[in-house]
Parts: sequence; structure tokens; C-alpha cells
Amino acid sequence: MKKELLIGVSTIPGQFIIPGLLKEIIQKLPGVELKLEISGSQKTFDKLVNGQIEFGIIGTGYEHPDIDLIPFIKGDKLSLIVPIDSALAKKEKVTFDELRGQNFIGRELGSGTRATYEREFEKAGFSLKDLNIIAEVGDTEACIQAAEGGSGVSIVSTLSARNGIDARRVKILDIERVPLFRNFYIITNKKRPLSDIANQLISFLKSKA
Repeated sequence: MKKELLIGVSTIPGQFIIPGLLKEIIQKLPGVELKLEISGSQKTFDKLVNGQIEFGIIGTGYEHPDIDLIPFIKGDKLSLIVPIDSALAKKEKVTFDELRGQNFIGRELGSGTRATYEREFEKAGFSLKDLNIIAEVGDTEACIQAAEGGSGVSIVSTLSARNGIDARRVKILDIERVPLFRNFYIITNKKRPLSDIANQLISFLKSKA
């Protein structure tokens, strides 16, 4: 009988990182059925605090006295994604003033992606409130599809936009004065001892960092 391992992951690890490692995980942990709960970073963090998952992987370094943050992947780059036929697609960089004039598709509150760009906007003296936000969505792929369809622009992990970039449906740009990088973390609950299989999986993931 297979042992279940329930972990929580935010959108980018759940859709673009863990699936690529699944074959090796199965080989390393035969007899284990991995159950992934994919949600925003904040929701994943809250699930761990409440004891609903064994450990998690998130894209924001939230602090809590009961939670340990273990660096996993450093330097995930976020980029502005624009429709390939947009006037902005002729550029490599845009100013925040240029961004103000665009329809913007944002991520939902609690998303690690949103927390990153909101924080970096504030550091540069800008505000999310200055953008023409036409929608907030709970999924990276929805942001990409909206940009591909010409609905507006968004900010996503460059990793997640690779297919659209390669197919020349979208282009990614930098925003002047706004460096958009973030780290992913493995999170564990100090009050909940990890099972042997959870420890083995964490060791494997750390070896891939």
C-alpha cells in the first residue's frame, strides 16, 4: 500500500518546478503517492501553520515563530509580459509611466508574485494603485492567456511564460528601476515532526536547488 505525502505548493513550483522533478521523485521515493495542493503562497503558508499539510514550497519569505524557511531556488525572475502585437513589444524596457497607460492583469492578494512586484514598486516610489487594473486572477496561466489574447499586460515568472515566448505570442520586458527577482522557500512547521518520507523529499529538493 502506498504512503501518502501531502504538501502544499504555490503556483510556480506546483505548475512548473515539481512536475519536472516528478520522475526523479518517484525513483527516489518508490511506494509514495505525492499529493500536491496548489494555491497562492499565503494560502499555502496558512495551511502549514494550521497543520493541514506536512510542508510547503512558496515564493515569499513570510515570517512566523513556528515556521522554518529553507532556501530552495534563488533568483526566479519576474517580467512584464505583453502581447506580441503591442507597441510595447518593440521595446526591451518600459518605464512605470508607460505601464500606467496599459490595461493590467494582476495576481490575487496572497500571491507570491504579487507580493514581489508590489514590494519592488514601493521601493522604487511607485504604487500598484497607479495602474489601470482591469482584473485580478488567481492563476499565472490566466495572466499569460489574457496577455496572449491582447487583453492587457501582466507580471509573471519568466519561467512560466516560456511557451508563449518561444511561440512568439508574447514578449517579456523589464521595468526600469524595478528589479523583479524572488526566491522560493521550503517551509516546515517546528511544531510538527516531519515523517521520514517528507525528510527524504526535502533532502532531494535541496540537492536540486
